[in-house]
Amino acid sequence: MTRIFKLSLFLGLIFLIGSIAHADFKLTDWPYFKEIEPLNKEGYVEVTIDKEIYEQTTDKLENLRVINEEKNEIPFKLLVERSSTKETAYSPKLFNLSFIPESHSLFMLDLGERGFFNNRLTINTPNINFSRKVEIEGSDDRKVWYKIKSEGYIFDVSQEYKARHTTLNYPENHYRYLKVIIWGYNEKPLKITGAKLYRRVVKKAKKVLLSAKIIERKEDPELKATQLYLDFGSKGQPSHRIEIISPNKNYHRRIEIAGSNDREEWFSLGSGYIFNYDTEKFKAKDRDVSYREGRYQFLKITIFNYDNQPIDIDNIKAYGIPRRLFYHYDPTHRYFLYYGNQEAKAPRYDIEQLLPYLTTKGLAVLTIGKERKNPDYIPKRGPWTEEKPYLLWGIIIIAILVLAFLILKLTKQVKGKGV
Repeated sequence: MTRIFKLSLFLGLIFLIGSIAHADFKLTDWPYFKEIEPLNKEGYVEVTIDKEIYEQTTDKLENLRVINEEKNEIPFKLLVERSSTKETAYSPKLFNLSFIPESHSLFMLDLGERGFFNNRLTINTPNINFSRKVEIEGSDDRKVWYKIKSEGYIFDVSQEYKARHTTLNYPENHYRYLKVIIWGYNEKPLKITGAKLYRRVVKKAKKVLLSAKIIERKEDPELKATQLYLDFGSKGQPSHRIEIISPNKNYHRRIEIAGSNDREEWFSLGSGYIFNYDTEKFKAKDRDVSYREGRYQFLKITIFNYDNQPIDIDNIKAYGIPRRLFYHYDPTHRYFLYYGNQEAKAPRYDIEQLLPYLTTKGLAVLTIGKERKNPDYIPKRGPWTEEKPYLLWGIIIIAILVLAFLILKLTKQVKGKGV
């Protein structure tokens, strides 16, 4: 057992490649920096990350540091504003479900004597492959009705792909009764199995329009789809939504979105649909598609046409959520933003715990200068196993020979004892 232990220890020491611990911020480890514009007063400030910094940073922006002219590290917090939604659901009483042939169907909702604020309605129906115009009216006495929504739209597509939209948003109200009118014209009335009301409060994140251009468009006859390629000019910028601008009317198309940094390997980011209805009976359009946030230089947007003619595309706009650095500014110092150290770990500062008690709105927004290369930067050498592969192979061969020798020796000893 002792010999086996020694043998394992010997082999482990041969193949172990240790790492040398070092301080997180060393001036020689950071290839790029930008100077932050000066300010003549003390207080908390914010700095918005720009395109050049995104290109040289990791996905979660771990490799950013704020440094003053004395090369001291300044605590900061990375702020990422996110949209938030708070929703309260209600199940009102549904009554007076009825329809007029070749015209419309309707139902009413009773919210009770006390009522409640609401701004969102979901209509439950088992029907598929339909599209209907919906109107909503409100009343407190069921005598006088007030229009709440006049151009609502619900639909279901269950064919080559599936898309369903049976929820309507409208201005917040406090009426006791709601009347929901579903226009069917010459279509059969939908089967209504229930309805749910909500009060939704949405806090939208600040968005920025990204610089992007269409670099290629092609038609894929096998997919029966149009493919468009969008270029942001550099990698790293986070995007999460596109707006497809087309002059066409009366279309409904499914969209798939993928991201890439080399246009060779593509990663799926999500899917959605765009439509534009413009008829005498109904007018509605939606040209936005949201997707999982990605930091890719290129987007591939696939518009499925099926057996329809491709739609014209005037432009595609892309949007992202900005990142901001939040820190305390002292006018007696100069500040620099260092970045690009691919081995840096995310810093941990006390400001993380202080943040809930600090004001982060209405702050001075400081600009940053041009990207500059750090003259003190020393590129890291690769592992010695890469620089001198012959040495590694030599060690491996020696280890194999030593192992073979020890095994042979142990075998002879075992035979000598007659075991």
